[in-house]
Amino acid sequence: MELPNHKAIHWSAVLATLGAIIYISLPFFKLFPFSNESIPLLIMTIGWAISVAIWLTGIYLWHKSDIQTTGHIGYVMSMAGHLLSVFWLYNSNFVISEAIKAFSLEAAVAIILFTSGIMILGATLINVSSFPRLATLFWVIGLIFDRAGLSKELAWLLVAVGMIWCGIYFWIGIGNKKISLLSAENKSENHQRFIPLDLLRGLIIIVMAIDHASLYILKTHPFEIWNTSVAGYFSNSGAFLTRFITHFCAPGFFFLMGAGMILFAASRKKKNWSQGRIIRQLIFRGCLIIVLEKILWTTVVWRTLGYTKFGVLFGLGGAMLIGSLLIRFNKYILLMLGLAGILITQMLPQFITDIGFYDHPIAILLLVPQSMGTWINTYPVIPWLSISVLGMVFGKELLKDSGKAYLKLLVAGLICLILFPIVRLTGGFGNFQPPSLQGWIEFLNVVKYPPSLGFTLITLGVNFVLLFLFEKIHRKLGIWKTPLLVFGKTALFFYFAHWFLFSAVGLLFFFIKGNLLWLYAGWAVGLLMLYPTCKQYLEFKQRTSPASIWRLI
Repeated sequence: MELPNHKAIHWSAVLATLGAIIYISLPFFKLFPFSNESIPLLIMTIGWAISVAIWLTGIYLWHKSDIQTTGHIGYVMSMAGHLLSVFWLYNSNFVISEAIKAFSLEAAVAIILFTSGIMILGATLINVSSFPRLATLFWVIGLIFDRAGLSKELAWLLVAVGMIWCGIYFWIGIGNKKISLLSAENKSENHQRFIPLDLLRGLIIIVMAIDHASLYILKTHPFEIWNTSVAGYFSNSGAFLTRFITHFCAPGFFFLMGAGMILFAASRKKKNWSQGRIIRQLIFRGCLIIVLEKILWTTVVWRTLGYTKFGVLFGLGGAMLIGSLLIRFNKYILLMLGLAGILITQMLPQFITDIGFYDHPIAILLLVPQSMGTWINTYPVIPWLSISVLGMVFGKELLKDSGKAYLKLLVAGLICLILFPIVRLTGGFGNFQPPSLQGWIEFLNVVKYPPSLGFTLITLGVNFVLLFLFEKIHRKLGIWKTPLLVFGKTALFFYFAHWFLFSAVGLLFFFIKGNLLWLYAGWAVGLLMLYPTCKQYLEFKQRTSPASIWRLI
């Protein structure tokens, strides 16, 4: 990495430090009982506007000779969004309460531009790594939180910590040292992976984004809960298929995670990791996923840390925690555990309800979903763990003979697809709610929370067949597989980034009535904006050591 010239270093450091000093002073104004029209609060708001511009410009100048085109685009977008925000505040005399009342289409565009630009610029800066990556991540997330109105106190804390950290890093002279981006361990690392798994994961993450874009653009999100009426689509095939195709995502994630745990353990054994170290790393990653969900996901969806609100990452993290203790089991034991878990899930919710344990937090976290009340969790660990355990079986088969493993997976997928209509037509065990048989929509409209047997059969069946097809054709895809690989190898990073992006895009639809056309247009534009960010992050992640925390995100 080539460092910029001395003059640029000096002025960018001065500007960035000045911005940090102004910005971190903002929370102290909150200690005083100012009215919304007070002069100190006006100074604080103007100081905020100036400091963000100074910080971004200083950081940009510092990295200008190193960042790629995406970095320049990120800076331009973030500054354009910031200037539009300042114009919005100017029209309200820099009184925040008045600006919120006058929230307009221009303000929504400003937030979208700023959020997208900061994500792109932030990923680029993490990639070139002139400053500590975690410090950069702190102020990037803090600025996004601040602009989106998510937990202001947390936003200011993250920005302050990130800026001070970066400032210290520069002024004590570390920033003037040339940083080696490749460790000896990285140079010898074999980056070959099981490409079909990455391709399927990339496809899943892209399709999943449709569902979450719908939440912000259409302002709706169905929940197929076992003890409530499944959403009726009234022959609206477009709305139903939009939801139905996203059903394949969660089972695919849990299955691939199980397979990935086994492959991870095998690769680390080749690097002479002990079994204990492997298990500790998996436990750490499971805990990290849950913690990141609380910090990053709940603040977007619930506008607070939401200590009693949980989503899919809680289910994934919990399944990894328990699954890490099962990796020593042979494939036959794992297969029996996985199949038994799927069958027990069909009886578990009613049993928990009958014994009066349904509303207990432990039951909600581990056994049965709950979408109302104080404790909310649609992905309890145990029902979804069964799918991850089946993925662990596939991982062991891959290590033994990958060609036969994919063929066995195809057979299993076809069996699942054959059993699905049988289970639905019987209308009893494995349905939670029997189909009305009044049309194909009602027939396919299955219960997802917890995964009914019908839901599990059709979703895993499709995932298994797709994985087999990817194994057969991935060598012929050429450059067409690159986007899927980029998204597939940065799935967790993509997950958090797309929530921030689409929550910002959703601001436009306070002024525009959303429909399916707008949904798919917004989803496609969002993917185009996320791709360079994910690509930059992937390039950075591939240069870190196998034990790096960045490999886990």
